[in-house]
Amino acid sequence: MALVEPGASDPKSVRAYRLAFVLVVFIALGLSWIAYSEGLAILEVWQGLDKVFHFTLAGALAFCLDGALGRCNLHVGRVRLPLASVLVLVPCAIDEWMQRWSSTRTSSIWDFLADVAGVTIWLGIARRIHDDSA
Repeated sequence: MALVEPGASDPKSVRAYRLAFVLVVFIALGLSWIAYSEGLAILEVWQGLDKVFHFTLAGALAFCLDGALGRCNLHVGRVRLPLASVLVLVPCAIDEWMQRWSSTRTSSIWDFLADVAGVTIWLGIARRIHDDSA
């Protein structure tokens, strides 16, 4: 059984995080659209640059969403996860899996692991900032 535990946050900062999240979503969607239309071929020039984008975008999405959700946690048994990590990584995993059937994209476990690393590190920073300011 899963239980969502709401966190406490200042309403002004929650609004700022929501605005930042929407901005990062638009950036991510734009880059995804360009990638599906073969516009990101330039990334192939610099080996591994796509992993930097995965790390940065997934991390930024999680960072902003965690603030927008007021640092809610998801409890599954004894495990407590930031809700933002689940809400970001599940769509990332689905998109990475769906790329297997795209003629313009390639599916890679390394891309998803870059997403996981970005979410983990950026959420660690978000939670540390929140703990320090409390």
